Amino acid sequence: MLAFFPALYPDEMLYSACARYHRRSGNLSIKATMKDLFGSTTASAVVDLPNRLDCLRRQLPAGTLTIVDRLIKENTLLPLYSPFLPRHRVDKMIAWMKGSTHGGGIHMAMGVMASGVPAPRYLRFCPECLAADESRYGEPYWHRSHQAAGALLCHKHEVWLCESDVPTAAPQNKHAFVAAPVPNGKYLPQPYERYFLHYREITRSVAWLLSHPETESPGLFFFRKKYLHHLRQMDLASYSGRVAQRELLEGFVAYYGNCFLEQIHCRIDIDSQCNWLNSIVRKPRKASHPLRHILLIHFLGTGIEEFFCTGIPESRPFGRGPWPCLNSAASHYRQAVVSRFVITRNCETGEPVGHFYCSCGFNYARTGPDRERSDKFRRGKILEVGPVWEAELIRLAEKEKRSLRAIARVLGVDVHTVIRHLAQLADCRQEENFVEDGKSLIERRTRWLALIAKHPQKGRNELRALGPADYCWLYRNDREWLFENLPPVKSRKGSAGCRVDWPGRDRELAARIGPAAHAIRYAPGRPVRVTLSAIGKKLGTLALLQRNIDKLPAARASLEGVIETKAAFGIRRVRAAERELLRRGESLETWRIVREAHLRPGYPASVAVEIERIISCI
Repeated sequence: MLAFFPALYPDEMLYSACARYHRRSGNLSIKATMKDLFGSTTASAVVDLPNRLDCLRRQLPAGTLTIVDRLIKENTLLPLYSPFLPRHRVDKMIAWMKGSTHGGGIHMAMGVMASGVPAPRYLRFCPECLAADESRYGEPYWHRSHQAAGALLCHKHEVWLCESDVPTAAPQNKHAFVAAPVPNGKYLPQPYERYFLHYREITRSVAWLLSHPETESPGLFFFRKKYLHHLRQMDLASYSGRVAQRELLEGFVAYYGNCFLEQIHCRIDIDSQCNWLNSIVRKPRKASHPLRHILLIHFLGTGIEEFFCTGIPESRPFGRGPWPCLNSAASHYRQAVVSRFVITRNCETGEPVGHFYCSCGFNYARTGPDRERSDKFRRGKILEVGPVWEAELIRLAEKEKRSLRAIARVLGVDVHTVIRHLAQLADCRQEENFVEDGKSLIERRTRWLALIAKHPQKGRNELRALGPADYCWLYRNDREWLFENLPPVKSRKGSAGCRVDWPGRDRELAARIGPAAHAIRYAPGRPVRVTLSAIGKKLGTLALLQRNIDKLPAARASLEGVIETKAAFGIRRVRAAERELLRRGESLETWRIVREAHLRPGYPASVAVEIERIISCI
C-alpha cells in the first residue's frame, strides 16, 4: 500500500494525478511508479480511458479513495461517451476499466477507433487555467475538459488552448506520466478563429457532459425520436418519420461550412448515401462519436442541456384519442368512439393530415394541427360514408320523400354528394329492380314509347315535362334503353356562336386580371405564386380561362404581363423570408433564408444571387 497519493483537483485527469505522484515520490524509474500504482510494470499510461482501476484502489492509502465509480465519472473521459452509448455497453466499459484485462480493447469497443474522429495527438492546456491553478493550488495540472476531440477552447476563459509537446500516445515509452506545466506550448493555428462560435458551443457542450456524469444513456432510440421531433419543426422530416436527407445534408453543410467540418474530421459527402449524418438520423444500428451528436444537436437549434433534460415531446397534431365520429346518421354522432387513426403529410404544405376510421364505416380526413378544442369536430374530406349513412340516405329519400336539400342538411353534406350517392345506390339496385319489378319496367317502357308516338314533334325536355315519373324511373333504372329511345337533339340553327358575347367578356376579364394578380401578390401570409390557375380561382373563372383562352386575346395579354416566372417567384419568397427573419431577430444566413423561403434544391441562379445580395448588405 502506498504511503500517500495526491488529492485530485477539480476537472483533473487521473493521468495528471499519477504524474504528480511520480514527481513527488522521487522514483527514478517510471516502471517503479507503475508498480506502485497499478501493481504491474507492464501497465500503460492512458490519458482518457485508463484500466486497472481496482488495482489502483487497493494500492492507495486507507481513506484516500474507496469508490472507483466516482473516479471514472470525475477523472476520466467516459462521461463524454456514455450518454451516447447503449447502457449495456457502458456497463461493459466500466467493468473493463476496473479490471486488468481488455485495456487495449476499450477504445475499440467504445467505437472511437471506427468513428474517424481522432483523439488529440498532444496534451492541451489553457494558459490562464495554468496560471490560476498554480496560484490556487501551488501547481498546475492537466484538465480533463481540455483533452476532448473538437474542444479547442477553454470553456471558462474562452481562449484558445495550447498544445504541449507531450504526446497522448507515446510510441517510445508508453509507461511515462508527464506532469504539467510544459513550457513549450504553442497556440492552435489562427484559421480556427473564424469558427470561434462553433468551437465555443462544442466546448461548452463537452464541459456540461463532463460536469454531469450522472447523465445516463437514454438509449439510441431516444436520440432517433428526439432528432425526428426537431427535424419536423424544421420541416425536414414527415410525421411518419421519413427524413428529407438531401435537404438535411445541404442545410447542415451550409450551417457549418465544409472547411470547419474538415478541421474537426466530420466531413460530409452530400452525394454519398453512406455518410455519418445519414446514419445518425436513421434507425439506430451503431453508435456515433459524441462530437458528431453535439454538432447535430446545435444545428437543430437546441443546447446540450435542454436536449438531455427535457423529454421527447409526443407528436400529436390531433390530440389524444379516441376521436369523435362525424357521421350525422349514426347514433354515436360527435361521440369519441374512433380509435383507428393514421397520420400522413400533405406533400405541398407539409402539414399533417389525419385519417379517422370509425366502426360504423364512416371514414374522414382533415388537415391539422388542431389549435382549438373545437377543431376535432371539423371534418375535411369524406373518404367513405359506410352502410349506416347509406341506410339513412335511403330512408330519407324513399320513405320520408324529403327533398335533396333537406337530405343534405340532415346528413351534413353537400347536395351534389346526395345526388352522387343516390345515383350509385340506384345503379347497385338496378338488377334487383329489374327482377322484382319487371312488370313495372315493361309498363313504363310502353308508356314512354306511346308518349313519343303521340308527340313526334316534341323535343327531349318537352317529353320529360309530359311524362316526368316515367322519365325519372327509366333514368335511374334503365338509362341505356332510355337514351336509345329519346328523340335526337335539336340543332340551334342560326344561333351558334352568338349566344356568348366573347369581345365583351374578354374586355371584362382583362380589366379584372390586374387587380386579382395584385391581391394575390400582396396577400398576407406565405407568398403565393401568381399563375393562371391562381388568378382563375380568385376570379371564379378558372375553367373559362383554361378552355377558352384562344377566344380571349385581351385577357391572355393581361395574363402574360402579370404571371410570375419561377425565378421571379423565388426572389419574392427570399425577400419575404428576409423580412420574417429580421422580424424574429434571427441572423441572415444562407441556410436560414433557404429554409424560411421553402426553396428546394436546384432553384434558379438569380435566386442565389439575390440571397448573396441580402447577406452582403448586412
